[in-house]
Amino acid sequence: LRVAGDEWTNQGPVALRWESDRLIIESLHMASRLGDLRASGRIDLRGALDVRVDGRFPLHQLPALLPEIREAGGTLVVTGGIGGSLAAPQPSGEATIQGGMLQLRDRPETLRDLEARLLISPGGLRLTEATASIGRGRIRASGDLALAGWRPEAYRVLAIGNNIALAPLDGLQTTWDFDLELVGRGAQRLLRGEGRLLQGRYTGRWNLVEMLLSRQAGPTGDVSPAIPIQIALRLNDNLRIDTNWARLQVGGRLSLEGTTARPIVLGSLASQEGRITFRKHRWDVSSAAVRFADPRRIDP
Repeated sequence: LRVAGDEWTNQGPVALRWESDRLIIESLHMASRLGDLRASGRIDLRGALDVRVDGRFPLHQLPALLPEIREAGGTLVVTGGIGGSLAAPQPSGEATIQGGMLQLRDRPETLRDLEARLLISPGGLRLTEATASIGRGRIRASGDLALAGWRPEAYRVLAIGNNIALAPLDGLQTTWDFDLELVGRGAQRLLRGEGRLLQGRYTGRWNLVEMLLSRQAGPTGDVSPAIPIQIALRLNDNLRIDTNWARLQVGGRLSLEGTTARPIVLGSLASQEGRITFRKHRWDVSSAAVRFADPRRIDP
């Protein structure tokens, strides 16, 4: 069989049997580069379905299907059945991911040890639990997706991360705890939640005069679908700045808004201790503040 450009070949005898008003699938075992699928059951001439399906699908093929994924691994195992009718099939069962790994093209972090269990019903999908590692950190997620026929409707996914290391900018290393929620209905969607900085350090060399005189270029058009975001970031005085001209301990609260393709930072940073060295003069800091107030661009 050739389905959507992929060739599926039988891995043994295909055994079908006709009765007076139904087709019995006694044995059907097919495989392609996308995976391995077994099916058995019956299809009534009136259209009623009662088919059992078992499949195993290697996830290393995901980059060929989704270009935003750089690398993937692990196995998707599907066990269940299809009832209802040919006009309105009703799936049921469960799907699990075993030994998964995922890396996106625009992020250096890699999800490892991905394990997940998904329950399938005619009304939707339920992610009972998913866990994965990022460096020394762990992520747990759960959620629901409502279906109208085969069309996705409302969905909600919760994710909790502990000790997650991120490097959002050159020279900036951070570790976070976070609680995030992705909600959506149709084309409307939103990623919201809170991140709490456990440890952060910025190192590098800055030209202070150029930084004060320069203005950030205006944003360019989005080149990929983007998700609106509303994420509060609490620094808890855990950000250390070590550069050629400043040694500061920084706290404050920021709001990450805009979209995943064009994020905007609002809020303020504050420091009550540290020092700044400018043209061989050392200044002890008693208080300092940086404010982000431009909703069009990141402009401290």
